[in-house]
Amino acid sequence: MIANLDALPNHDLSWLAPRLKALHFTLRNIAGLGDLTVAGQVASADQQLLSQGPLGTVLRALVLGSRVSVAELDLALGPNAAKRLADAGLARVEGEEVACLVSAAECYGALTLADPYPTAGRPALESGSVLNVGNASVLASEFTVRSKVALAADIGCGQGLQAVLMAAHADRVIATDVNPRALLLTEAAAKLNGVSDRIECRMGSLLDPLQGQHFGLIVSNPPFVMRDDAHGASAISASSVGDGVVESLARGIPALLADYGWFTMICNWHHSADASPSWSERPRLWFANAGVDVWIVRNQTVTAEHYGRSMIEADGHKAGAEFDARFAAWKKWCAENNANFVSFGIIIARRRNGANWMRVESIPMTHRRGAGSDLIRNIFAGQTTLASLATPEALLNMRLRRSNTVQGVQVPANVPEAAKVPPGSVQLLHNQGWAMPQIVSPDVARFVQQFDGSRPSGEQAQQAIRAMGGTPPGPEQLARVLTGMVRSAFLVPVSASGEVLL
Repeated sequence: MIANLDALPNHDLSWLAPRLKALHFTLRNIAGLGDLTVAGQVASADQQLLSQGPLGTVLRALVLGSRVSVAELDLALGPNAAKRLADAGLARVEGEEVACLVSAAECYGALTLADPYPTAGRPALESGSVLNVGNASVLASEFTVRSKVALAADIGCGQGLQAVLMAAHADRVIATDVNPRALLLTEAAAKLNGVSDRIECRMGSLLDPLQGQHFGLIVSNPPFVMRDDAHGASAISASSVGDGVVESLARGIPALLADYGWFTMICNWHHSADASPSWSERPRLWFANAGVDVWIVRNQTVTAEHYGRSMIEADGHKAGAEFDARFAAWKKWCAENNANFVSFGIIIARRRNGANWMRVESIPMTHRRGAGSDLIRNIFAGQTTLASLATPEALLNMRLRRSNTVQGVQVPANVPEAAKVPPGSVQLLHNQGWAMPQIVSPDVARFVQQFDGSRPSGEQAQQAIRAMGGTPPGPEQLARVLTGMVRSAFLVPVSASGEVLL
C-alpha cells in the first residue's frame, strides 16, 4: 500500500537535504546498487550495504526499502530523523525499527521523493503511484537548455525533478500533473531543495493549466506507456490511445512558447518501418508549420511486439490468460494502426520567427556524454545559420569558433575502427550531450583547433591550411568542409564580439 501523504504539506523538509548531501547520496551511488528489478539483487545489495556506515543505512532505507534501526537512521540523518520522517508520513516506526514508505533520488544536485522503486519481489505499482528518477528523467535533465528564463513549465511533473532543476535558472516554474499525489511530491521536492518560492503546482490535463501564458522553457517527460485502448498510464492526461499524448503535446506546445523559448520532450512514437524516412515521418508532421526549429533524435527502436510484451510484463503480468489477452489486443491495435515499430528519443524545439528548419537523426545511447545544454545551443546556432545562407559559399564570410564542447582523441590502435583508418587518426567528439564522433586525419583535427572567431571563416581556413603546408581548395569545396563542421557543431557561428549566434 502506498503511503498516505496527507500530512506532508504541513512539514518542513529542508533539514533533510544537507544531511543527504553530506553523505554523498548521489545518482551514481544509487546506480551502483545494480538492477533492482532482477531477482536476488535487492538482497545482495542490502547485504553489501550493511558495512558501509551511514550512507549504507540511507541507501538501504530510502532506496532498497529495507527496515533499519531507528538508532542507525538517526545516526545517519541526525537526531530524531526517524520520528520527523514518520510525522510527515514518509516512514513508519515500529518499536526499534523504521521502514521508509517512500524512496529518495538525486540527479544533478536535485533531491526528490517518490513512491518506492519497483524492485524485484514488490507488487506491481498501485494506481496513482509516482515513479522516482529513472533513465528517462535523467535524459530529460541532461537535454534541457539551461539559460535564464522568466517562466518555465514542467508538464507531467511526477516527483518534481525537472521543476526543481529549472528553478535554478527560471524566475518561476509551473509544474502540472493530473495526479494530486505527484503534485504533493513535487511540492515536497521544492521544500527539500529550498525552491518553494519559485515553483507553483497546478492540477490539470495536458496543456490546459498553461493556457494564456508564454514560456521561455517547457519540459515534458511523461511517464506514458502506449496502449491499445484509452487506459494508458499518463501523468498529464486522464486517457489517450497509442502515442496520442505525445502528439498532442508536440502539436500544442509551440503556441505556448515565447519567442526563442525552448521545449524538450522525452517520448515514444510508433511507425510502420524502421528505415528512413518512415521512423521520423509522424514527428515531422506534428511540427510542420509550427513556427519552431526542431531537432528530432531517435535513440532506440524496437518492434511493436517486443515493446508490447515488455510493457505488459512491467505491469506485473507474466505468462497466463491475462497476459495472452492483453498481448492479443495490443497486436490487434498495432495491425489496425500500421504500428510495426516503436521508437524512443528526444524532441527539442525552439520558437523562432522566419524560415524554420527541421533536423532528424539517429544517435545511440552509447554516445551519451552527460549534460548537453551547450551542445544543443551550438547545434541550433549552426543549423539556423546554415538555413539562412543565400549560398553555401556565404558561410566563408561568417565568423566560426571551435566549439567549447569538442575534443580530439587519438584513435587507439586496439579498437576495431583503427584497422580501417590511417595510423595517427583522431576522433573528434563532444564531451557533453551526445559524443557524435567522427574519425579524421590529424591535419583536420589541427584545422578545427585554429578557429577562434576573430576573422571570417574563409580567411581563417586558408591561413590554417597554408600553415600546415597545404594549398587551400576553391570556395565551393572549402564551404562544403566548413558546412560539415558546423552541422556537427565542431565549429560554431559567432558574432564579432564572440557571442554564439542563436
